[in-house]
Formats: sequence, C-alpha cells, structure tokens
Amino acid sequence: MISTFLVLSKFILSGIAAAYVLLSVIALFFLNKDAEKWFGYGLFLLSMAFNGVGFFTAYEKTASLDILIFYGFMQFVLLLFGILYVVLYDRCNRVLIAHVCFLLSVGMLLILRLKSEKSVKQLMICSAALLFCLVIPHVMKHVPKLTTFNMWYGSIGVLVLLAVFILGSVTNGAKLRYTILGISFQPSEVVKVLFLLFLASVFSVRKDMKALLYTGIVAAAHVLILFLSKDLGSALVF
Repeated sequence: MISTFLVLSKFILSGIAAAYVLLSVIALFFLNKDAEKWFGYGLFLLSMAFNGVGFFTAYEKTASLDILIFYGFMQFVLLLFGILYVVLYDRCNRVLIAHVCFLLSVGMLLILRLKSEKSVKQLMICSAALLFCLVIPHVMKHVPKLTTFNMWYGSIGVLVLLAVFILGSVTNGAKLRYTILGISFQPSEVVKVLFLLFLASVFSVRKDMKALLYTGIVAAAHVLILFLSKDLGSALVF
C-alpha cells in the first residue's frame, strides 16, 4: 500500500504542480480584483495540497513523527502569514502571496529531504522573514522619505558585495561569506533585501525608460561582482 502511494505520489505532485502553473497563467489575464482574489485562494489551496502530499511521502519513507510536526508548524506559519497579510493590506495581490507561500514551502520540503538537520533552522529564518514582510509595507507607507534613498540602497549593496573580496573566506572555491564580530553571514542574502528596496524606491517615483536603464545598470553591477566572487547562484537572482 505504501509503495503504491509512493509511486502514485509522483503523478499526484506533477498533476498539482501543472494545475498550479496553469491557474497562475490564467490569473495573469484577469485584471478584475474579485477574480484575482479567488485565483489567489485557489492557488493557496493547491499549494497546501502539494505540500501535504510531499510531506506525507517523506513521512512514509522515514516514519519519523518529526516530519509531521515540522509540516504542521510550517503550514501554520504560512497560513497565519497569508491571513494577516490580507487583513492588514486588503488591496494586496493574493496571487502573489500564494506564490510566496508555495515557493517557500517547496523550498522547505527540499531542504527537509536533503539536510533534515538544517530544516528547522531554515524554517525559523523564513518565519522571521515573513514577519519582516508584514512590517515593511506599513513602514514604507508611513515613512515616505525611504523612497528617496534609492541611490543609497544600490550603493550600499554594491559595497557590501565588494567587501567579500577583502573580508571573505573561500568556501568550495568561492568567496561567499565573511565574519564580523564573530558572526558569519553571506552578504548576498542581505543585498537581496537592499536591492528590492532599491527597485521599489526607483519605480515608485518613475516608470520610464531611464528608470529601467538605471536599475539595469545597478543590477548588472551586482551580477558582475557575484560572478567574480563565483557566487553564481545568487547572480542568477539579480
């Protein structure tokens, strides 16, 4: 019975993923706010179904109760985030929120399968990041001057990445992280947040070709530095 489910789970997961992608594409053509809302709810349910099957498959292979506890806590965090975000920001794009939850949960599933001992730590980090996401729009709304610092966001991001050539240590042939005050971290993770703030501050003021060219040049600078430091995974993000 278990082996049959494990075989069928591959097709079930593929089917759910295909339905998710199809619904996401269809949602792009519906600009009506009410339609977008229901598409978001549908995608979120598909996301929960996908992860339910995925985590149950992992449980069947290991018979570890820790996997079910991890899954339950992760779903609670994602569900709480989705509800709070919609309540706090009624005009938010629910489809985008569903994508965030889906990609995070799939990432957690992959980490759990590859390195289960690190999955709890990653879930804690994701939980803190989601809390940060709940606060940022409120701060940006009530502190409008933050949108005028786009040059600082971009410049600080570039400088933080450049510092890895001086302070960075080599890990598997690449300079990915450095240590400050005994704390080791990967600067590209911090720069991702700064780069998003940079993009948001630029496009909140203007949306013309000059703005696109400006952001493209700054993005290219980030990619070049990451390429030279051999952090190709992060370079793809920019």
